[in-house]
Amino acid sequence: MAAGDTLLEFDALANRPPATGFATVSLLGDWPVLVFADGETQAGQFAAFVPGAYRGGALIVAGVATADVTSGVAQLQLDLYRVADGDALGALPTPSATLTTSVSAPTTAGDAVTFAFSAGTMASLAAGDWLVVRVSRIGGDAGDTLAGAVDLLGVTVTEQ
Repeated sequence: MAAGDTLLEFDALANRPPATGFATVSLLGDWPVLVFADGETQAGQFAAFVPGAYRGGALIVAGVATADVTSGVAQLQLDLYRVADGDALGALPTPSATLTTSVSAPTTAGDAVTFAFSAGTMASLAAGDWLVVRVSRIGGDAGDTLAGAVDLLGVTVTEQ
């Protein structure tokens, strides 16, 4: 597999919500979305086996979102987890990588906006491992000035 090729794709319905602090599933027109409320820290998480084509490079997670307002910036956090032999399944292990990014509100409420987290390197991640991708809105962050909901349509994981 070449650098930049997509390894994994997740839409909102692939969400495996955490026990608490989860984004809610809704519809925006015909599109399922995860709704991250204003002022709250909420997460959507996705999991899959790392494909056999993975060669050990850094991971880039990108997504498509929208908002119900036309100004402000939402603060998003990405946590990547490798679930390995011996890890307790009752709770996720410490994230292998944590990254943040800002997402600006669309010019017109409901229009798509894209975002990407810079490349995250995960030690020991290999093809066949169980990977958990958690995207959170950090609504209590001073940099989160978007006074409305953020709707996430989906994310992709590519190898750099």
